[in-house]
Amino acid sequence: MASIFYITNALPRFLILFVILSNTVSVIHASGAEGVAQTPAASLAEDYVAALHAKVDAEHPSGGSGLVVLVDEHAQGDGVTDDSIAIQQAIDLLPNGGTLRFGSGKTYSLGSAGWSGLRLVGKTDVKFEGNGATLTLAASVAANYHFGVGNGFVVLSLENCSFCQIDNIRFELASFTAGALGIHESNDTVIRNLTATGGLGRYQFWSTKGVSNIWISNWSDRVTVPLGCDTDPSGNSWGFVIGNGNIGFEDVGTVFAGNSVYREKCDGFVLLSKDSTIIGNSAINNDFSSMISSGWGQSLSRNHVVIGNHLKGGKTHQYQVDWISNDGSFFDGLVLFGNRLNGEGSNANGGTGAYLLHLQNSWAIANDIVDMSYIGFQVTGNTKNILLENNKIEDTRVTPTLDFGIKISPFGGHHIDTINIHSNNIMNTTYGVMAGSNGENEGTRDNINLSDNYFVGGEALRGSLVGVFDAGDWRIIPATDPDGSLLALSNMSQQIPVGILRTQVEAVVATVTDYRVATADTDGDGIPDVVDNCPIDPNPNQSNTDPGEADNIGNVCDIEVFEATPIAAQDGWVTESNESSDVGKYVNRNAQYARLGDNKRDRQIKLILSFDVSALTPVAQLETAVISLSLNKESGDTTGLGVATVDLSAGGFGGSPALESNDFQSVSTIENAAIMQRVGDAALANINASGLTAFLLDPIIQFRAAFSQDDNDNQSIDRLEYYTAEATNISVRPQLSISYTLPD
Repeated sequence: MASIFYITNALPRFLILFVILSNTVSVIHASGAEGVAQTPAASLAEDYVAALHAKVDAEHPSGGSGLVVLVDEHAQGDGVTDDSIAIQQAIDLLPNGGTLRFGSGKTYSLGSAGWSGLRLVGKTDVKFEGNGATLTLAASVAANYHFGVGNGFVVLSLENCSFCQIDNIRFELASFTAGALGIHESNDTVIRNLTATGGLGRYQFWSTKGVSNIWISNWSDRVTVPLGCDTDPSGNSWGFVIGNGNIGFEDVGTVFAGNSVYREKCDGFVLLSKDSTIIGNSAINNDFSSMISSGWGQSLSRNHVVIGNHLKGGKTHQYQVDWISNDGSFFDGLVLFGNRLNGEGSNANGGTGAYLLHLQNSWAIANDIVDMSYIGFQVTGNTKNILLENNKIEDTRVTPTLDFGIKISPFGGHHIDTINIHSNNIMNTTYGVMAGSNGENEGTRDNINLSDNYFVGGEALRGSLVGVFDAGDWRIIPATDPDGSLLALSNMSQQIPVGILRTQVEAVVATVTDYRVATADTDGDGIPDVVDNCPIDPNPNQSNTDPGEADNIGNVCDIEVFEATPIAAQDGWVTESNESSDVGKYVNRNAQYARLGDNKRDRQIKLILSFDVSALTPVAQLETAVISLSLNKESGDTTGLGVATVDLSAGGFGGSPALESNDFQSVSTIENAAIMQRVGDAALANINASGLTAFLLDPIIQFRAAFSQDDNDNQSIDRLEYYTAEATNISVRPQLSISYTLPD
């Protein structure tokens, strides 16, 4: 369990480091991604895999911290020369903390008669940096072995290693007797981004006596192995065997995520491990079972958290708990959540989605079981305390052949007790739920509880059951709802008593939550929010050049405020020549106030203000501009004059900022740039977007305010007087406040 605790506790630190270093992260292997996106917990699984890759990238950066041994200084890498001895010599030179670096994309030929494979023994913090290199086998491997079983010959084996990493190597095994890689009695070791094709070895990848090892995004496709798992194990093959059935040889605390296995002669994944997390893996078209949580003999295999895996085309079972024991013991602790179990290609008489044997204290929730040929869930053997909830079991084929959605089948003197079947969706099956009576096949059963399930098909209940199927809605978690699947898993964890299994589930929730927080990119600029100096405004360059500030706020969201200088000599008002001329004549300047409205002869009065904006940086990206005026006096009633609007001229009306009579009617750069609003004894004019475009056209900006009605024909004074830049009291002078940002 150490690795799971470590991942969770380290996430905020290593992810922040990671996103500073790089904006990319390896996720599920390109081929391994097949079908994972179809699972109910797809986004949760993919984010978990990405979080593991981020952890490794941050804690084991390229090049490492010690001596780098270059393989090409020892081996030819031409794909022809036998490089077996040369690469082993390079491995033997590695000190603790060192890195073995293969040539990028190069091919190294390995193997001759009697060759026993490459071995890394007794090292700490060593990294194999594959760089996409290929190890191609030219002869079968002999004299190395699968510890505790035998015949597990592999090209590369790790023994008694701690905190080591094997990364980004391709194994081409053709039709020779060998698998790709095995590790024995190693801890906190990372195996990732390995690809293996072909080979007649018994195991493509294996591990024994491992503690807290992490397997991420590895891929196996046998290609050349004939299908047909038979009773003679010597000719059979398996993809990934993690742990071992011999006492004391099981793995502990394994994290197994984003791996893929294709076309094995027997099973795809066999997990003889304790306290392990299995997320986002794919097993496609393997001849027996796609994935097995196994406890052979007296192995302590238990506490498996199995989430968001895509298991398809296994001829017997897609997922299987295979506990073989004669002492009445159980596989104790399973969470089967958000997986897609696809029976395409399964045997007509043997295809089961999830086969649960000798299992206790387990939860199967929100799984999608589709197109099986026999049974969706089969609960059998000594099994008790199981919850089957919110699962979808469906046969989508034109001619459905799925016999049972859920089958409860004790046999051979075994006893099944307390199976809760709640809120499941069962479609197009011959029988919804089948439970044999006591005595059937010499087995017994008690407390089979059904509630709130939804069934469409043949006969809902079969056997000695009491219960009802409720017509309801589908309750499966959609793959397009990432937050929903994470929330459902979090809620589910509360159903598990405090212990290792609950801790594992909570660690998954925390890992994904932390990763999503650490990698969220709200503005979509490629910079995660946790390090983005403008998380809500796109700024991929992260520029922060605002003068005189040492903040960590990027230019594009760091609002600067510029206070323009009012120009006293260019403030004042212009009065119309007569009531209906629409031409200015009388100019008033050098007063402490300026007028707006009409006079007793119903001649219109327009207010003119000028501001110096020359100090505003020419690269400013304007956000707002607000004119603020203070009222000196109000005469008469201006309500009949309508709305006061503001025109704007860059450089001054009539081509000059000097206050002149023709400013009354001169063409403006922007008409109706703002509306003046009375706020108590003040007036505010918020310049609109069109008006802002004129601010950088000239060092002087001049404004003209006028009511929409030129006069109200009442032959009396109706006007407002606002203070100008001539006002003795500085606090009441006109203000122009401009907010802006700088470019990225």
